[in-house]
Amino acid sequence: MKITSFLKWTFFVGVLFFGLSCKGSGEKIYVIKTSLSQNPQEPQVRAVELFKQIVEEKTAGKVRVEIYPNNQLGNQRDVVEGIQLGTVQMSNCASVLAGFVRELNIFELPFLFENRNHFYAVLDSAIGESLRPAFEKRGFHLLGYFDAGIRHVMTVDKPVNAIGDLKGLKIRTMENPLHLEAFKAFGANPMPMAYGELYTALEQHVIDGAEA
Repeated sequence: MKITSFLKWTFFVGVLFFGLSCKGSGEKIYVIKTSLSQNPQEPQVRAVELFKQIVEEKTAGKVRVEIYPNNQLGNQRDVVEGIQLGTVQMSNCASVLAGFVRELNIFELPFLFENRNHFYAVLDSAIGESLRPAFEKRGFHLLGYFDAGIRHVMTVDKPVNAIGDLKGLKIRTMENPLHLEAFKAFGANPMPMAYGELYTALEQHVIDGAEA
């Protein structure tokens, strides 16, 4: 499998939402049900494991964090809707979130940032902070951003060294209109697909490659 750096310095927004549900008898125990699309070895899950450790320690167990990796609670659209309904309390979400908070679509444009420092500077500035009201208006609470690295394209058997090499390839993208339109413009056949389905689709040649 060939991996080619692509769409450098674009990113997915690692957004965490917060809410509490009461559970248990006697003394109240509050549960933060947390959904993640990544597997337990990935940095996002490890970060939430540290969050769990700190929260449960600081609250003497009165607040419990339950972690569900690998899309156990559903795909990202299901989870975002679950947060609005209160069935899920916290998650990191990628581009699908822009379908709920439209202001985020600006960050989905390819080649938006000059480098990683530029990326950090924007999100740590008044620009990143100014997005909070947009989240609140849709029933979410923004805890912060998570750097997931640069976007790239990986293919099963055809190297992609230039945009023209994407022509005709079936490429997995995230469920975001700007991603779909960008890859159509690059000549590819974009196929929105959940991250958890990606590796099976590559192994079975359902798709020729993926951007992630």
